[in-house]
Amino acid sequence: MSQGMQNSAACRQVGVNRKTEQRWRPGRIVNDAKRGEYRSDPIVPPGSAADGSGRYLSDQERIVIADGVRAGRSKRPIAGELGRSVSTVCREVLRNAEASGEYGGTPLNSGC
Repeated sequence: MSQGMQNSAACRQVGVNRKTEQRWRPGRIVNDAKRGEYRSDPIVPPGSAADGSGRYLSDQERIVIADGVRAGRSKRPIAGELGRSVSTVCREVLRNAEASGEYGGTPLNSGC
């Protein structure tokens, strides 16, 4: 849905009922006869700033990478600034380059 997909289409692709998604995504307070009232946290997409797992690049990290590539910096100093492996930055740039071979609007000279 964050990529512009309609709610129904996203639910079909993930394999959940549309009403289930409407309950899950924003989070909610549930009143259960056995457990009482408890909070169900909202769904946080992987890689978002709220994810916090460290496994995925955050949006802010991707912006830093794009700015670094645009400025003509090599992958090693960009990775050092983020505290990430050089291979992580290389994979990000190669996987998410546009069809034209650009990442963040800048032509790639691989360097990986």
